[in-house]
Amino acid sequence: MTAAALLQPGDFGLVHSTSQTGQLIGAAEWLDELTQGHWSSADRASLYRHAFLVEAVDGNTVHAIEARPSGAGRATYRLDNPAILWSAGRLRDSTGQPVMLTTEQRQQIVAWAVAHIGAGYSWVAYLRQAAVRLHVPGAGAWLAHQVQASGQFICSQYTDAAYQAAGVHLFRDGRAPYDVAPSDLADLLG
Repeated sequence: MTAAALLQPGDFGLVHSTSQTGQLIGAAEWLDELTQGHWSSADRASLYRHAFLVEAVDGNTVHAIEARPSGAGRATYRLDNPAILWSAGRLRDSTGQPVMLTTEQRQQIVAWAVAHIGAGYSWVAYLRQAAVRLHVPGAGAWLAHQVQASGQFICSQYTDAAYQAAGVHLFRDGRAPYDVAPSDLADLLG
């Protein structure tokens, strides 16, 4: 059975690029990719650049909630889209332990996402993430404060925050809070 066949509310999807990727997002992602050590354009082209949460599955239509430059909102994706990497049935935390979501956790993830529809997009998060990854002193606290104080997220932070709201901590590797890129989420899917 494919991961897409197991898809449920609370799972997430990843895509390499989005139609909304503009020059500013592209430049910010390029900076983030370089700070992660992805130096060649071929290496960077293979990275996932957008994450979204599954709200509901209706046949072949996936109803999603995602952070985007216009503010967090709803979108739809096709379940059979081969370009989407789904978390269903393959999610492990950063220690390699399988993540099995309960029905209650799935409901909490979706409820958090719904409650945060309209949350702003954090352009500055890319710069702060780069500072964290370049080991600038105090950058981790600076990033956490910025997200918590503003309530603004990039897509991967939004996804991770929804999981944390349900008590699911995907990253147990000592990273700074909110230091998560779509490619980091992809790493959890093997």
